[in-house]
Amino acid sequence: MTNSPNITKKQQQILHLLFQFRFLNRPQIQQFLKHKDRRATNDLLSDLANKEYIGRIYIETFPEKTKPAVYYLIKAGVHFLKSKGFDQKQLHKLYYENKRSENFISQSLLLVDVYLDLSNRKDDKAKFTMAIASDYPSHSLGEFLGDLLPSAYIEQESNEDTEHYFLEILPDVPIERLRPRIRKYLDFYDSSEWEGETSEDFPTVIMICPDVSTLIYVKRYLKRKFIEMDGESLIIHLTTIDKFKEHGLTGDIWEKV
Repeated sequence: MTNSPNITKKQQQILHLLFQFRFLNRPQIQQFLKHKDRRATNDLLSDLANKEYIGRIYIETFPEKTKPAVYYLIKAGVHFLKSKGFDQKQLHKLYYENKRSENFISQSLLLVDVYLDLSNRKDDKAKFTMAIASDYPSHSLGEFLGDLLPSAYIEQESNEDTEHYFLEILPDVPIERLRPRIRKYLDFYDSSEWEGETSEDFPTVIMICPDVSTLIYVKRYLKRKFIEMDGESLIIHLTTIDKFKEHGLTGDIWEKV
């Protein structure tokens, strides 16, 4: 195995991004690197793969072959980041990236799309900041989020006001298996920990559903739970992956429960 340290700053940036987001495809990496020509990105990725810093997922049969290759860290890449002082507890999980489920990979890629969507917003009236799982250990909120661990925590600053959001990307699984995950949000809201720690109103929960049928199920389930909660004021908005991809996170895509 090649352990050459001779990788460029751009390649180190790619390794950092894979640590942060776990899985990225080539167009996403190209956006982060601000390359106009995809060949420049492909050359960096090919070199990292040849040096066995990163793994690659690409299916050569139709229709999957129309999708861009997906990249993740492997052993030499993890060791390189360890030598740079990255968190060892988080790095340990990255030795098993080749065993991650399709759902995990799809959720990771969608989270990158959300991050890029917000990062590319040019609206001076609103500024977005976003923290994800890899940020939580060092984030001011990490200690009391417990096992809730939303897909992302988003702050929107506008007109001297800050709005808070928990983003949850729901997996494409049998819909009844979503109930325990949804109940974690209800339980966390009911605990009043957020208000006690931050003196702020509880964040709006925004959930991206894999399809319309899941959205309908989640909406009905939440309405029943809200009745049990006796009219509590938890705010939850729902949308689908297709609507997000068409209009972006700040588009007119959300259905309030």
